[in-house]
Amino acid sequence: MVSRNGHDGVSRYYNTINKYQILTTDQEIDLALRIKAGDKNAEEKMIVHNLRMAANIARRYAVRREPTGRLDQEDFLDLAQEGTLGLMKAVKRFDPAFNCTFSTYAYYWIRQSITRGIANDISVRGSYRVPVYLLSEIMRLEKKILQYEHEKGKKLGEEELAELTGESVEIIRKLLIERR
Repeated sequence: MVSRNGHDGVSRYYNTINKYQILTTDQEIDLALRIKAGDKNAEEKMIVHNLRMAANIARRYAVRREPTGRLDQEDFLDLAQEGTLGLMKAVKRFDPAFNCTFSTYAYYWIRQSITRGIANDISVRGSYRVPVYLLSEIMRLEKKILQYEHEKGKKLGEEELAELTGESVEIIRKLLIERR
């Protein structure tokens, strides 16, 4: 999708979020304390200044979902939105007493929100919900398949895949069925 001025949605999104500087640790602590006190402006500031982190995590997942290894704009923007929801949750729950930086704390919430979004997207297409633990196994299996096919240039059979992953053929069959 290219807009009238020649920029696609992803470029516009990055141009918007790059306007906000990365916060220092002292600024994060100050904002976190103000958020705990109920300051909504501090909460908004913490969110917008950390959108780049959510976007970068979303970008990794969007590229990972494409067999070509290229970024799919729609996937990226959807996953960036999911990541922002995780970021918002992290902002509300962060406490400077955790003795870690905000980015370390928020990474977990952003990643969890994105993987849940992927799981829900897959479950909509398959008309049933795929448990997140199973989705993780499917994603791990797909990564092995893509890596093997890229290196060797040929398709893997179930037995070869079982040998490559160290799983039983029955488990591989179940994962391949869920993958569809």
